[in-house]
This record gives sequence, structure tokens and C-alpha cells, in this order.
Amino acid sequence: LNWGYYGKVLGVRAISAVIITAALMALEYWLIDGLDKEQRQVMALIPLFPIAANLAVFSSFLKSQEKEAALLIVFSMVLSLILVPLGALIFA
Repeated sequence: LNWGYYGKVLGVRAISAVIITAALMALEYWLIDGLDKEQRQVMALIPLFPIAANLAVFSSFLKSQEKEAALLIVFSMVLSLILVPLGALIFA
């Protein structure tokens, strides 16, 4: 296993998901302001959720790095078991 590869992919994915979600939530707050506090808290947790399982389906369909895709899903699920409760504590 190339731990550096998986670490980089999951790190970039997590950081970019947080930044993109924060930007979208800020735009929603400034332009629409339609969400209440609880809905914003749930939205803030979404970037911490695991990578979607459809990644493995697409890689299988394309016959491209199927093992790596499956491992990324597993590692992101394990990482989410840590990050989601931490995020819930922060945003609670």
C-alpha cells in the first residue's frame, strides 16, 4: 500500500470539501439566508462524510484502479468515524 498516495488523496478531498462547503454556506447566508442554525450545522458536517461508494462503481465500469478506489472508500469511512463526531462536538 502506498500510504502517502491515500493520505494525499483523502487530505486534498477533505480540505477542498470543507472549503467548498464553507464558501457555499457563506453565499447562502449572505444571499438567501433560508437555512436555520440546525440546518447549517448539518451542512457543515457533510464534508466530513465518507467518499461515496459510487467511486468504486465508476472505477469498475472504467476498469481503472478498482482496488485503489475501494481502499479509498474504506479509509474515508474510517476517517469519518473520527471526524464526524468531532465536527458534531464543534458545531453543537
